[in-house]
Amino acid sequence: MSKQSRNLIVMVSLATLGCFGEVADPENSDPVQPRLTLLLTDAADTLLASATVDIGEVTALNAEGVSVTLAASGGVHDLLTLQDGVTALLGSVDVPAATYSELRLVIEGATVVLREGYQFTDGTKTQELRVPSGATSGVKVKLGGADGENGSSGVRIANGETVIVVDFDVTQNFKVQGNPATPAGIRGFLFTPVLRAAVRDLAGSISGTVQDSDGQPLADVRVEAAGLDPDVAVAGAVTDGSGAYTIRFLPPGSYTVEVPEQLEASVSVTVDQSQDVTGIDFVIQAAPLSTIVFASWRDGNLEIYKMLSDGSEQTRLTFSSRLDQQPALSPDGTKIAYRWVNDFDGEIYIMDIDGSNRVQLTSDGCWNYLPAWSPDMSKLAFSCGVGANRNDLFVVNVDGTGLRQLTTGAQNNISPSWSPDGTKIVFHSRRGGNDDIYVMNADGSGVTRLTDNGGFLPSWSPSGEQIAFTSNRDGDFDLYVMDIDGANVVALTSNSVPDRGAAWSPDGRRIVFVSERDGNSEVYVMDADGSNPTRLTNTATNEEGVSWGSN
Repeated sequence: MSKQSRNLIVMVSLATLGCFGEVADPENSDPVQPRLTLLLTDAADTLLASATVDIGEVTALNAEGVSVTLAASGGVHDLLTLQDGVTALLGSVDVPAATYSELRLVIEGATVVLREGYQFTDGTKTQELRVPSGATSGVKVKLGGADGENGSSGVRIANGETVIVVDFDVTQNFKVQGNPATPAGIRGFLFTPVLRAAVRDLAGSISGTVQDSDGQPLADVRVEAAGLDPDVAVAGAVTDGSGAYTIRFLPPGSYTVEVPEQLEASVSVTVDQSQDVTGIDFVIQAAPLSTIVFASWRDGNLEIYKMLSDGSEQTRLTFSSRLDQQPALSPDGTKIAYRWVNDFDGEIYIMDIDGSNRVQLTSDGCWNYLPAWSPDMSKLAFSCGVGANRNDLFVVNVDGTGLRQLTTGAQNNISPSWSPDGTKIVFHSRRGGNDDIYVMNADGSGVTRLTDNGGFLPSWSPSGEQIAFTSNRDGDFDLYVMDIDGANVVALTSNSVPDRGAAWSPDGRRIVFVSERDGNSEVYVMDADGSNPTRLTNTATNEEGVSWGSN
């Protein structure tokens, strides 16, 4: 769960009439000079020891396009000292009576300092954030309702006192680059200004709890409320130790409330003026168990096994006097393609998920290996040793017909993995002199190099947006992930012993792999960002060749 998701609130007190109707002073009908008071407050953060913001000019823009300065300088504030209702004064001025459509806050600068135990990838703990060009001219804060119905009318300032709350959500405004749970660490924070506003006296709230399927409260879970107006920033809150959350300062309107980490759990909620909507509870279901297949020496010979994705129900599937290895689970989880090896060659076989109905697919006397299913399960791509120090990629229909060679040349081309739409195949090749990752069209055309610093055993993510791979670019074999064009390479593991052979879970949230970090080669699973590695097998021998599929 994200633990850096917290909210920063700028409180703007306006002596006025509020949007969505006038707010009258029942004690005094005489006109009162509108006055604006600005207060700043914040909440805790689990990654930062301090977050200092230098706020420059703060202005309000009325419906006629006239700008009114509310504060020439909002001052410098460590946001993390402004918690639990503690506020800091930004400014207090008289303002003309008018309808105001937006606020603008100029951000002169921002500096963050990481807590003890964390550091940036360059070894430092402090970073001055680059302020976007738009922030120097004033971050725009729209004054209107959640549904976009009142955006043009804004807030009418004339008489009485109104408080406007500007939500400066740290999660949306300060994007963590990298992950503190991975060896790649925290590269920095990206400042992306996204603010929203609400009239406090008319605003409502949404609250509830988040629990797991066993009824246990879940802390540090972010819950978000999005209005129908795309120009209004999403509001959010983070659960406390009891699993409770409250999203405050919501303009009246309709919202979709959801837990971003489980988007299928969403609720439509209508918030009326000054209404506190309670009981919007969420139950986070554990990811359903699926099947992982792998090869193991545990019974004295290299055989194919399967298990559930939590490591339970480990079951042997093959019983051969030869070697069975490199299993590839079909996309629907019903079939396994694998390599069978004798003294003379290696052939590709297919069997059912329970080990029955074993069928030989190739019989060409070639050293065939590393099969990969096409997304529609109609074909298998695989590598074939066609000569000394030469391997090429082939594709064949699952009934054994239609064998076609995809690559040619005096180099190794091995380890294919299909894109989710079946139009491309990623593989590793030595055609450039070193082992690197390449991609090509599914017919073998249009070969493009993706890495130039070492790469093996690529695996295309189910979303189609990333490729996981193994590389020894840092001196030993570790797992990495990159975009499908080769950009944004991120290390997922960093060990002095080999981690290799990544395979994605069907939902793309986790990765299974083989590691020697505990002495021998075992199967592990981790989150897709490299966090939470968990050992699934524990034998005195070695495991290899993992693949993950649905049930």
